[in-house]
This record gives sequence, C-alpha cells and structure tokens, in this order.
Amino acid sequence: MPPLNLNRVFLAGFIASHPELRFIPSGKAVAEFMLGIEPDDEGPSHSTEAQIFPVIAWEELAVSCESALRPGDRVWVEGKLAVRSFRDSSDHICEICEIVAETVKKIDIRKKPRKRAEKKRKE
Repeated sequence: MPPLNLNRVFLAGFIASHPELRFIPSGKAVAEFMLGIEPDDEGPSHSTEAQIFPVIAWEELAVSCESALRPGDRVWVEGKLAVRSFRDSSDHICEICEIVAETVKKIDIRKKPRKRAEKKRKE
C-alpha cells in the first residue's frame, strides 16, 4: 500500500491585511494577504496574540479577494500548505510556509439574539 499523503488546510479567521493584487510576467493574477486566527481561551498554550498566516490566491480568486475583502472581514479559507524559497536583501536564502488558497469565503459569525429564537419555539 502506498504511503498516505494529504496536504489540506481549513482555517477560519480574519483578514489581517488588505489583499495585494499583482500580475506575474505570464499575466496570471496573484493576491497575497495575511489571515489572523484569534487564540483559543482553552488549552495548554493559552496565548493572547493572534497567529498570522500568509495566504496566496491565484487567478480569478486573486481578483475576487482583492476587490471583496477588507481587513477585519471574517473568512473561511481552504487550500494547501506550500513552502517556497527566496533571497532576501542580504542575499540570504529564506523559506516561507504559506497557504495556497483554493477557496476563500466571507462568513458571518454574528449570533442571533436568543429572545427571537425562544419566541419561535413557543409558537
């Protein structure tokens, strides 16, 4: 049996930076933005700071992200992890792990008032 390989990421968080749209030499659109994940109130590694992850979107999704997303928007991101290398200004080779998005959807997490839900149950 071949080894099982799975590279899939599902994240829900907030847009931490406005998506920056650019076009690579081949003409394909690419957008980059940061996705923030707020800390859990539970667990052994209780932290008060959000974790920030770089996200890359390509082609139509990139254009859509740039036009529709603003800092603070809540989103659901599906994609895969990718590691890429680049040279910094000091000519050092650096690596970055980022999420290559396949789906980015705005989500509404506002809670409905309980009074309205309770009223419907009584009827």
